[in-house]
Amino acid sequence: MPTDIALVMLVLLALGKRVSIGLKTFLLALAVADDLLSILVLAGKYSGSLKISEVFASIGMVGLGVLVGKIPLERIFTNFVNFIILPVYVIANIYPVIIEGFELNSPVGNSIIIARLFGKVIGITIFAIIGAKLLKYPLGIKNNELISAACLAGMGLAVSLMIANLSYDSEMLLNQVRAGLLIAAMISGLVGSLILLITQRSNAK
Repeated sequence: MPTDIALVMLVLLALGKRVSIGLKTFLLALAVADDLLSILVLAGKYSGSLKISEVFASIGMVGLGVLVGKIPLERIFTNFVNFIILPVYVIANIYPVIIEGFELNSPVGNSIIIARLFGKVIGITIFAIIGAKLLKYPLGIKNNELISAACLAGMGLAVSLMIANLSYDSEMLLNQVRAGLLIAAMISGLVGSLILLITQRSNAK
């Protein structure tokens, strides 16, 4: 999810003042944690296929994420990466699916969609609540914001595409993965946004 924070930020920008500072902070923290776990998976499972420079580069990017707001020209740098570099990477991986045949229904794609829409939401929500209670530290966001953030986390594409490229040699399976990730990202963004909009309208009445 973190390497695609630009996708989430676009949704948050569209929602405007409906998004609290606490929700933005939670999403950033979730992004950094998710990236660290992704790096551990890549380093442990696919160490033979990765160059050590790629691992250190990824760790460096996480470090920069932690230092957001504390480094010179960080806004220019992060905007360049998030809104130019990463979208180009994602589009380059998704484009073959669009031109070669978009599979709306496939075993691999359906599994990814279910995992993103249900597994990610349930996992993030439960572990966030348990973690807050164990650490005796408030999350700083409402329950509807937590569920919305968990949904928006399903928009991540880049790291998942990297893992897929290392896992599958079959172009057919890769296309199924790409299609599943793309569909899951669109649904996750829509559901996460709707939860915020509907709950805030209900609270305003």
